[in-house]
Order: sequence, then C-alpha cells, then structure tokens
Amino acid sequence: MRLASENTLEKENIRTAILPHTFENKLKNWVTETEQRAKSYFSEHFSTQQKHKSLIEFYDFYSLLNKENEWSKFNKRLRMSQNYLKQLFENAKDFKEVKKIFEKELGSEFLKLKKHTT
Repeated sequence: MRLASENTLEKENIRTAILPHTFENKLKNWVTETEQRAKSYFSEHFSTQQKHKSLIEFYDFYSLLNKENEWSKFNKRLRMSQNYLKQLFENAKDFKEVKKIFEKELGSEFLKLKKHTT
C-alpha cells in the first residue's frame, strides 16, 4: 500500500477500496486525531487557564521576545494592553519578575506545555 501511495501522483490508479489505507491518508487521520486529543486534554486539564485568554496571548508575545534587549518593546506592548494586564505587570522591573508573574497566574506546568505546543 505504501508503494501504491508513493508511486502514483494521481490517485486514479488506486482502487477506492485501498485508498483509505494509503500511507498519506493514515498519516493525515493520525495527525488530525492527535491534534484533537491534545486540544481536549489541554482544555480539560487547564480550563481555568483558558479563561485568561488575553494573558495567554500576551505570554505568546513575551515568549518571542529576546530577553536581553527588548524590555522597551515589552513595555510598549504592555501600555497598549488591557487594564487587567497593566495591573498585573505594573511593578515588574525586569523579565525575571515578568516570568514569575506568568508562573503565578498561569502555573508553571501550563507554561511548560504551552512552550512545547508553540
């Protein structure tokens, strides 16, 4: 079956009975099922964190920053954010304190999983 899926550019040479068993089709199904299971596991075990959507989106921005020299970029984005975020990070003086706030609000286990899913 793998030979059938590797050696044909168009699926017209493969019988319709074999088509669901081709490598590409099985891989596509596996990826889709795995993604759905991961999303359900994530929302089931971390449903309270999902309520912090703006905080999670802000964490996504934070995780892409260069922690050495982009403190001003972080503050600029923070000034344009919601009051909820401004209040959380108003006393933070560096990225170490920001990281502690994220760990406190979202949980360190959530952050580890979030880091691996992005």
